[in-house]
Parts: sequence; C-alpha cells; structure tokens
Amino acid sequence: MTNPLTWTTERRKLSDLVPWPRNPRQIRKDEAARLSESLDTFGQVDTIAIGPNSEVYNGHQRVNVWAAEHGDDFEVEVRVASRELSEKEREKLTVFLHRGAAGDWDFDILANEFELDELLEWGFEESDFQLDWGEDDNRDLLGVPKDAKPNPRNLPIDVIYTLQMADCTCCLAVQAGWKYGIQSAQYRLCPYVGQLSGRHKVEFIDNDYFHYDHAIHLAAVRDIRPKYTTALDVMTKEQCAQEGTSWQSLEKTLDEARELAEYAENVIVIPKYDCLDRIPAEFILGYSVPTSHGGTPLPVEAFKGRRIHLLGGSWKAQLAHMAALSDDVVSLDNNQVQKIAREFGSYVTPEGETQQMQGVGYGYLTNVRYAALAMSFGAIGSKVNELYAGSATPGE
Repeated sequence: MTNPLTWTTERRKLSDLVPWPRNPRQIRKDEAARLSESLDTFGQVDTIAIGPNSEVYNGHQRVNVWAAEHGDDFEVEVRVASRELSEKEREKLTVFLHRGAAGDWDFDILANEFELDELLEWGFEESDFQLDWGEDDNRDLLGVPKDAKPNPRNLPIDVIYTLQMADCTCCLAVQAGWKYGIQSAQYRLCPYVGQLSGRHKVEFIDNDYFHYDHAIHLAAVRDIRPKYTTALDVMTKEQCAQEGTSWQSLEKTLDEARELAEYAENVIVIPKYDCLDRIPAEFILGYSVPTSHGGTPLPVEAFKGRRIHLLGGSWKAQLAHMAALSDDVVSLDNNQVQKIAREFGSYVTPEGETQQMQGVGYGYLTNVRYAALAMSFGAIGSKVNELYAGSATPGE
C-alpha cells in the first residue's frame, strides 16, 4: 500500500455511522447476547474503525448491539482513517479483520459480492462455497419429481426478487414483471431508505430470522405497507439450537403475525415442523424449497389446500413444486438467479435449465452478471405469464 493509513480517535453518535452494505459478516443471536453481556460488563474494549465519511470498516456487530440497547444517539469511541479506502482495499480489510472472529459468514453475500479467486487468496477454501454456490437441482425434493412442470393456472401468481440493499438489479427485475422486496433489518440501516419506496414499490418485506427483531420488522412493515411480509420461522427448540437462533413459541409467532397483518395485505408464516393445523387460514403458509441451506422438512402434500408462498431453491425446483401444488401457490421469491449470475455468469431458461453466458456467445461482456440476471428475470417472467397471462407485468 503506497499510502498507508493513519488513525485519529474521536467520539461519534451511532446515528452518524454508515454501515457497509456489502458486509458479509453475520452474527447469531446467541453470539449477540454474549457480545451484549461483554459490552455491559467490560465496556468498549475495542474501538470502531470508520472512514472519513463515517462508513464503518470494523465493528458492525457492536454498532448493532449498542443501537438496539441504547438507541442511535448513544456515543461511542471510533478510530477515523486518514483517507478513504478503495473498494478493493475495503474488501481485503474486511476479510483480514474478521477471518478468525466470532460469528458466521453469510456465504450468500460472499457469493454475490466477492470473486472466488480473491476469497481463496484471503484464506478461504473452495470447499467453503461448494454448498452455497452450487445448484440445488440434485437435492432431494421430498418426493416431488425434479423435472415436473406445472400446467396453466386458474389464478395469478406473484414472483418476487428480494435485495438486502438497493442496486440496479431491482430495476431489471421490475422491468421483467417481478415484484421488489427488501429485508427489514436492512431497511433500518440502508443509506438508500428514501429510494427503497421511491424507485419501486416495495411489495415484499422479509425478515432476518437469524437476528429477528420484531420491533424493527414491524416498523418497516408499518412504514411501507407491503403486499406480503414474513413472520419469524416456526421451529422446534431442537431446530433452533442447530441453527443457532433463539426459540419462541408458535403462539407468540402467531400473535406477531397478527400485528404484521394490520399493515400488510398478506402475512406468510413458515412452519418447519408439523403444526399446520394450528396456523389459521388467514395466513399464507411459506414452504421453503429444499436447498443446501436446509428447507421445510415436511412433505409438500401436507400444504395442499392452503395458500402457499415458495421461498428458496432453484427455478427448476420451484417449477416442480408449482406442478405439485398447482393454484395453491400464490407467490414465490427467487434469489438463486443472483448467485449463479455472479459466480458462474449463468442464467436460467423458462423451463429451469441453467445456461452460461459464455456458452451462448456473450462471455466477452464486461457486465456479465447484469446481463445474466436480465436473462433470468425475463425467462422467469415469460414462464409466469405463460402459466397465467398478466401475472408478470413490467413495472416502472
């Protein structure tokens, strides 16, 4: 580095700090609780590192914990860098600072935002990403035929693209007839909050179930009033222990779902164990298509006769579930097209087959990711319109 950094120490309000949208480091609820206890007991041992424009370089989790406990006006000690880092320097610093720290890597963000050769250079191994960057077409779909194709529908269906932070890919999705969604945890932190509801209508608000905060989620839903929102996944204590998340009862989740229903047209409750008969028909059931990250460990037949939202999985796998569930599927969200576009320069056909841009003569493009995403958005939009005309109507 030809221009080494120097640092000065200041005190800043949390509201002055700007989180990095591409930060791939995530922390589980149990680790956040331990961090909170440590901060309460020992105070601020490590300073937060920021750039001259207040963008957080190091200390995102401490900022989140303090903000939740003390509010945005809480003052903390920060170290301010003498100059802004380039994007490449910022990526390297983030990995170097956190490679051995507590918390889980969000491999979806890593896959979408970083190059594989860079991650290997920084100490990751290719095997770290095989489950997260591979396709799900070979997964066991719990009895659903993998190549099943749905028949034309009698009812429309909404297809949704969810971004943690706004970028131009939301425009590509909306132009292809998709609906636009965000995650409520990012709504509070995103520096583009005004654009989230201004550029496109936010029709779907998902939650961060690893770090679920009902007050934050409810506030985002109340402000935006989307067509769809999710409640916290319904899981057993054993499932939560395996995931490293906090458990709460079905009854509490249903109470929270009713609060969300005051501001959203549809609330999606996602059961991960057999409790479907206890979930009122006023709620949509979320079915998590089996992927390398898990999925709903229940046969799809158990969901028949209810309104269903499909989440996760490849487009091919989602088509197979639409074939099994027919008009019961009212909506779905698909972000796998983002992953395969970023890492493989790949897109999906209307029937769910995966193709590489290079294989069809477009490998020379400098914007392969965006071109591949546009191909996937258009292909899925056309298939949705084939199944029910007008379901995927291009937006503004």
